Amino acid sequence: MTSTLDGGLGELDIPLSAYWAAADVGLDGARDRAVAALRRPPDFAEGLWDLDARWESDLAAWTALCTQHGNLLGDRERFAELGVLVEVAGRTAASVPVVGAALVAIALSGRDDESLTALRAGTPGALAWEGPGQRQVPVLFDGHLDGGVEFVFDGGAAQVLVVVAADADGRALVCRVDDSVNVRRQRRAVADPTRDLVSLRFERVPATVLAEGAEAAALLAELESAAAVVMALDALGSAQAALDLAVEYAKRREQFGRLIGSYQAVAHHCSNMFVLVENARSLTRMAAWAHAWDLPQAALAASQAKSTATENAVEVGRLAIQVHGGIGMTWARPTHVHYKRAWVDRAALGSARHHREQITATLAAADPRNQPPMYRTPF
Repeated sequence: MTSTLDGGLGELDIPLSAYWAAADVGLDGARDRAVAALRRPPDFAEGLWDLDARWESDLAAWTALCTQHGNLLGDRERFAELGVLVEVAGRTAASVPVVGAALVAIALSGRDDESLTALRAGTPGALAWEGPGQRQVPVLFDGHLDGGVEFVFDGGAAQVLVVVAADADGRALVCRVDDSVNVRRQRRAVADPTRDLVSLRFERVPATVLAEGAEAAALLAELESAAAVVMALDALGSAQAALDLAVEYAKRREQFGRLIGSYQAVAHHCSNMFVLVENARSLTRMAAWAHAWDLPQAALAASQAKSTATENAVEVGRLAIQVHGGIGMTWARPTHVHYKRAWVDRAALGSARHHREQITATLAAADPRNQPPMYRTPF
């Protein structure tokens, strides 16, 4: 599949959304195959009642996935294809370390081919970065890292670690940890039981600089945009799963001699969820293609997707639990698992509020006289 605006499409006077929509249709088969590979049994939430089953990466599933799709990591032109795996991981509540791998691969691409090859083969990776606005970052001095990062996706099992740090003068750096064994890790027991989230502590840990100066600034901007899209895609998957569960339950649960889906209040909940999911789908998949194609609107589209899709997913999860009633918050049903996962997606790697501020700043700085007609823009 091509990820460029060619094949004659560039000569047509059509909205930008038509480009990504046409390209995205080609990924439907990949989504179906990914769902089949990562699908969990309907009662998987019951197993998460055991604390030992929570907050762990499923490395076996990840290795199997990388045998077929590992080459997508670090290839920007195929970012939308990688996004299929992220979205399906959210939809199946899979514990595969795809978030960490996707972001680490961006930092390694063109800078450390050996580590990127290992990552593509299934070696778990993590990016030690809390997102824009992180108050303190580890400091690199004399080739060694000191400091800590509080919330790191997929950090518990990560062997390839990339850190957003600073030098002694406070200038931003991106570096690779040379000795991941000696990094101290502490599990973060967050509400979402499907996520491998840890705190990392570095004490004189050797590291190699991957990017500094202007290159580091450009890489951080790319990471912020990519992280926003990744979180939005995962939230979209969670929202779709919650909607599917609610509709399936409403079609078979009876109360007062009638299926509950026949009651107007329940039907309205399902309709509202559908609208929220479709809105999130449009913004999120568009943002994935904009990032893959490195379009000028990519950062704006990423902020739109993160701020909207993650909040929509939280609301869809809430409504899905309402449709289920009390059972929706028990381990007998996985509805609340998707709801909790959406909460993490909303808060992590740049909050919805931060991205709304980015949207406002971008639009306020734009000169409308130099903007194309609205039908040509991504919003």
